[in-house]
Amino acid sequence: MQDRPPCTPPGFCVVYSNDIMFSVKTGYYAKTIAADSNVIYCVTEHAGSLTRNPTADVFCRRKEVECRCQLFLMERLTDENLKACGKTRFPNAAIDALRDGHGPGTLIRLAGIFAKYGLLWRF
Repeated sequence: MQDRPPCTPPGFCVVYSNDIMFSVKTGYYAKTIAADSNVIYCVTEHAGSLTRNPTADVFCRRKEVECRCQLFLMERLTDENLKACGKTRFPNAAIDALRDGHGPGTLIRLAGIFAKYGLLWRF
């Protein structure tokens, strides 16, 4: 596994998918939300880029960010609102892992990630 860059405060360093938590927290805490037709976000993909890296390590790190996002929303939203956001209390991370061609080692890592955040998951 690659070393993560130094972070302050500890636990807030995200190598992958940092835009997910930013978007969720911005949307949750916003007093008002306005739409604009100007492009303000762009993803550039190329061979070897983070968005194209299919390794188990990248997959698990992204799922960890999803767990943090899930936990953030579960602590603040009702079940009805979670469903409206397309979230449930039982993420399908195992199905995602198998669909993406990851093996048993990745499933074991996912189980540890979900346990770390106290989340249940299903196949």
